Amino acid sequence: MKYIIPAVLALMVGLVLWYIKKERLQLYYDIIESAQFPSDEGVGKYFVVKLRNAGNRAVSDVDLSIEFDLGKIKNYEFSDESLTSNVNVSDSELTAILPLFNPKENIQVTVTMIGKTGPILSPNVKARAVGVTGTPAGQDGLPNYLASMLAALLAGISVLVVFNIWNSHRQSQIEEKIEEVAEAPSKAQNTMQDLLRKMAETTKQQEEASKRREQESKKLEEERQKQDEKWKKDQEERSQGRPELRQVIFVVFNRSGIPDQMPQLLTWGEVEFWKTGLFLMHSFLMDQERSDSYVLALEQIMEQGSADISVSSVGFNLYMLGKMEQYRGNAPRAQRYFEECKEKAPLMYNFLMEADSSFDLEALKDSLSREEADARE
Repeated sequence: MKYIIPAVLALMVGLVLWYIKKERLQLYYDIIESAQFPSDEGVGKYFVVKLRNAGNRAVSDVDLSIEFDLGKIKNYEFSDESLTSNVNVSDSELTAILPLFNPKENIQVTVTMIGKTGPILSPNVKARAVGVTGTPAGQDGLPNYLASMLAALLAGISVLVVFNIWNSHRQSQIEEKIEEVAEAPSKAQNTMQDLLRKMAETTKQQEEASKRREQESKKLEEERQKQDEKWKKDQEERSQGRPELRQVIFVVFNRSGIPDQMPQLLTWGEVEFWKTGLFLMHSFLMDQERSDSYVLALEQIMEQGSADISVSSVGFNLYMLGKMEQYRGNAPRAQRYFEECKEKAPLMYNFLMEADSSFDLEALKDSLSREEADARE
């Protein structure tokens, strides 16, 4: 019996250590939100959604979804776009795929929402992959499975101690009783020392985790302050009459020698960054005598573009510049614009290049000419 108790204790401790070190899949997410602020379209609010791999195993093909009940997504920004693919955004939902999410790795996305009236509520965040579903981050404590194993260990010790006392009364020789009594404290002391060492290690890990949370909270607070300062600066510039995209384009058209094209652009509806690039491309094809002016105008608009302009629109207009230079036979400049598009907006570049063979400028010019002739008739 004196050998059975230590063997059982060693087995139970081994089981606890095995549960601690076995592979785990865990995804946690946090949501940080700003105060509601006024916007040209009503009210606005931005949210910082942070996703981290809290397990000890890489997760593949994480399907991330951020969905809002009210409001419209104005813009978004990932902290590390290299971790994402297949990013799609609608008025109320942003989705993306994380092809490979390593242990301890994290990614965050800042989403700015606008709405006609408040309040704008926190989004519904979903992060799913094979074998794991993301859950809200909470206070890290003693894992349930470890608590259960420790409880089972203590229960087992209690049962073995009771059984040992009962069995001791059945021993016939006083030497065996004395030996068992003498060995029991030493074994109990060793077991207690092991338990105390494990508890000390757990306490140290909890302290380290607390420090990491404090550092992450500090970083999030600094980012929130930057966003607030950016918003305040934007509001201050707006109050002082900062020129908007329409006014910038008006001045650029005048400087480029095509002031007569501004009324034509306005007939295309709301003035948008990417739409202006497409308009200049059409005008370039139909007015070859002033082709230099249209290229110059789009180049200057790219240089003076606002920071609020999306990366996809920047990539689209770089592609338009490349196509115009390609049409004029200026291959080196066209290649430079295509490479810049690939560098700044790789997903937009891949999307446009897949359909590049069907974007025939000569055919487009013929179609525009026919439409113009039909309109004159």
